Amino acid sequence: MRRRSNYAKAAGRSGFARDEAGSMTVFSMFVFLIILIVGGLAVDVMRYEHRRVHLQNTADRAVLAAGSLRQPNDPEEVVREYFRR
Repeated sequence: MRRRSNYAKAAGRSGFARDEAGSMTVFSMFVFLIILIVGGLAVDVMRYEHRRVHLQNTADRAVLAAGSLRQPNDPEEVVREYFRR
């Protein structure tokens, strides 16, 4: 078994530290992970906004129907019926 000198060991370590092979792969994986996270957040925000707009439209239609002068029913009951449907 051959022993390496201290100089050879140090040269081997510094060569390892300067070796850049595979650094783009690691960077690409981080970028890919960030893209997945941002994409997931975008989907969550869009689903939240879709539900919020749907609820807002229902509330608007219910209030307009309850406030109609032709409406003989109790306005609160009209609004509750809109949300039940």
